[in-house]
Amino acid sequence: MTEVFLLKNQHGNFLEKSGEWVNPTQSKSLYRTLHKDEAINQKVELAVKNADLRVEITTGQVGPEGKLILQHCDIPLEMPAADIAAAAEEASSLDREMSQSDSEQTAEQEQAEPDLFSQPTTSQDAETVSAELHSIDSSEENNEEQRENSEQSSLFSA
Repeated sequence: MTEVFLLKNQHGNFLEKSGEWVNPTQSKSLYRTLHKDEAINQKVELAVKNADLRVEITTGQVGPEGKLILQHCDIPLEMPAADIAAAAEEASSLDREMSQSDSEQTAEQEQAEPDLFSQPTTSQDAETVSAELHSIDSSEENNEEQRENSEQSSLFSA
């Protein structure tokens, strides 16, 4: 038996010779190489094309008839089609649950954090904001007047 190197993504799919990610039970033409450095190069090329992709190099054995035997595969190669469909449905329902949970958490965070850049919603809020801005402008004008007065007084004392 000969050891070969294969590429597996974060979803448990394997790279096919055509460049597609497939379930190992659905393809007989998985990408495989006898040299680990070739697998590493392929992994780097894939990572450059897709930054979200997580690829690991795994090993398999090629039997005397050329049949691939995967050692580190979570899915048995002789899985019936009905079991594959059930596993796919379970995975998609888990994805939906996680997606709903993420969107609920995002909504809760948005409600918990006030929007500091939103426009005032009532005329009273607008008046309050306007009064605060007027107060800031007035204090800046007073500061300028005080500086001018201090400069003039320093000129007279000299």
